[in-house]
Parts: sequence; structure tokens; C-alpha cells
Amino acid sequence: MLFRSRIVGAFIGVVGLVFTVVGIALVATSGWTKTEATVVGQCTVRSVSTGTSSSRHVAQNCAVTWQDGGVAHTGRLDIDQNQAVYPGTRLTVAVSGNQVMMPSPLWVRIGTLILGLALLLCGVVIFVRAARNRAKPVAMPLDAQSPVQPV
Repeated sequence: MLFRSRIVGAFIGVVGLVFTVVGIALVATSGWTKTEATVVGQCTVRSVSTGTSSSRHVAQNCAVTWQDGGVAHTGRLDIDQNQAVYPGTRLTVAVSGNQVMMPSPLWVRIGTLILGLALLLCGVVIFVRAARNRAKPVAMPLDAQSPVQPV
């Protein structure tokens, strides 16, 4: 049982670490420049998922161009929206040099970071407590039913 507690703590800690790293990366993109990009050429459909309802989710990968500081840039952009994107469509994007991404809301960036830190802390606490419990034996109380009586 104790061994499982350590594994659970380590697993929660690793998941928390992943969320923390992703959260840090998302928060770091807060300083990226917001600009308009234009879709050029046809977009490639990455995935189409259909659920039990009649709605569809289409994720696309498109070539886009944008201006940043008077310099024209071209890059690939993943668009996970439930809307069709065609050549000439203008999108609001976040850019840094030649990197481009769809901007995520502030609550998603901060929420991912906070969730990651909370999971990381919980994982460490569970792991450490399991290790401490292993180090000290548990004293069993003696009662009148016990075959061994104190002297």
C-alpha cells in the first residue's frame, strides 16, 4: 500500500510538472505581439472528430503571412476553431519573430500554470508523506483481547 502511495505521488507530480511547464510557456507568450495575419493557399485539415452529436470539430494547419515591424513574415499556423478558414481570411494572431500562434485567453494561461503548480505540490506532499510513513513503524495498540499483555 505504501509503495502505491509513492507511485501515485510521483505520477501526480509528473503530471503537475507537465502542466507547469506548459503554463510557463503559455504565460511567456503574453508578451508576444498581437497582429493580423492573412491565410495564403489552402489549409490542411489535421483532424476531424465527430462525437455523438451532429457537430464537427475541424483542426486546420494553414500558411499565413503577417507584418511585424515593417517586415513580412510567413509561417504555419494551427487553427483549432469550428469555422472554415479559406485563403484570404484575416485572423488575429500572436507573433514573435517567425513564430506564430493563435492567442490563448489570459485565464487559460494562468489557470494552466496554477493547476500545474497545485498538482506538483500535491504530488510532492503525497510522495514525501509516503516515504516518511515507511521510515517509522506503526505502533499497534494493546487491548484486553490481545494475547500479549504489558508487564
